[in-house]
Amino acid sequence: MVHVVGPVDEHLDGAAFERGIQVGSAARAVAIPVAECTSAMILPATKGVPTAAREDQQWRRAAPRRSGPGPPAP
Repeated sequence: MVHVVGPVDEHLDGAAFERGIQVGSAARAVAIPVAECTSAMILPATKGVPTAAREDQQWRRAAPRRSGPGPPAP
């Protein structure tokens, strides 16, 4: 049995260990990538990137569309 995040002993009682079931956890292996991903998401959020992206999307949807080359639509 493998548990990906967090301590294993919170999810198992002693019976699994007594029966010789091998139990492992990947918490150490994923700790740094999880921290990096969290930081990568927090930093743009503090600079307002999600809001700016949403506003840009709304602006693009509201802008008149052109078909092919030529002057912009009035």
